[in-house]
Amino acid sequence: MRYLIEISYNGYAYVGWQRQPNGLSIQEVLEDTMTLMLQEPVQITGCGRTDSGVHARHYFAHLDLAGDLPPRMIHRLNRMLPSDVVIHAIYQVPPDTHARFDAVRRSYRYFMTLGKDPFSPHMAWHYPHARHLDQEAMMEVAAMLPAYSDFAPFCKTNHDAETTLCDLTTSRWFFMEDRWVYHVESNRFLRGMVRLIIGMCLEVGQGKLTVEEVDACFNEKRQVSRAWSVPPDGLYLDRVDYLDRKEWILVDADPARLEQQS
Repeated sequence: MRYLIEISYNGYAYVGWQRQPNGLSIQEVLEDTMTLMLQEPVQITGCGRTDSGVHARHYFAHLDLAGDLPPRMIHRLNRMLPSDVVIHAIYQVPPDTHARFDAVRRSYRYFMTLGKDPFSPHMAWHYPHARHLDQEAMMEVAAMLPAYSDFAPFCKTNHDAETTLCDLTTSRWFFMEDRWVYHVESNRFLRGMVRLIIGMCLEVGQGKLTVEEVDACFNEKRQVSRAWSVPPDGLYLDRVDYLDRKEWILVDADPARLEQQS
């Protein structure tokens, strides 16, 4: 049977979602924990790869198991998992359901703090120069991004993507007194894309890059001259949407999560 799990994680201590030889990943933690509890090999496929240090509030992954789930599986797994990884719900889904390929929309948010905050290290990026930036220019360049379809200018050079086309529908900044938030939505994202976009916005805000130069980069399909990938600390995969969830059957859930959603 195929199951879909809904999870959240703090990515600070991990090399990202995907298993890698150079450090501990979220995928490795989940697979090893489930294998230990179920006493059978478990392989998990995630809805996408998050980079080292990036967090996820809302993440889905699928796995195949031979039989029914043991009782109170989420409760038992969450007790075994480290405190920075939590499973919220498990759904039984059709056998052809795919966590990555069936996702139709993904949403990221990036949090910046203007003042030094001892309570949010690694959860938001402290940028002390933010107050001097041109907010109107940042909003203008962010708002123009959905007009483009090829995001090659905002993809790391060593990417393995078959295409750099993305259907980006939302790109906007929210400016508050002590915190700035960037929100972006698309059907898919390229490797390092969100952090490069934020870096570009900050360069525009500093006057080191113009809106016209960004437009030229899109038209010429080349990376911006002052490419800047901001730190991963403030980046969250905020939401993953699927077109049709009617055939999903909830088989186990964290009671606290159900109370929050009611």
